[in-house]
Amino acid sequence: MGKRLSFLRLSAQSFWMWLGGFWLVFGSVFLITGILMITVAATQHGRIQKEGQVASGTVLSKSIMSDDKNTGTSYRIDEQ
Repeated sequence: MGKRLSFLRLSAQSFWMWLGGFWLVFGSVFLITGILMITVAATQHGRIQKEGQVASGTVLSKSIMSDDKNTGTSYRIDEQ
C-alpha cells in the first residue's frame, strides 16, 4: 500500500492550509474583540439611559486661542 501522509505533514506542504489557519486564528480574535466592544457599548448606553441627567447652561462668552507653533487650537467657553 502507499505511504500515508499525516495531517501535519500534509499541512506543511499546502499553502492554502496555512492561509486558512491564519484566517481562522486572527479572524477569531477580531470577532471576539468586536463582540466585546458591542457588549460594552450597549451596556454603557443602557447605563446612560438609566442614570443620565439633563443639564442646561448659558454661554456668556466664547474665544478661540490659536497656538503660535500651530500645534493646536483651544476653545474656551465661560459658563454661568
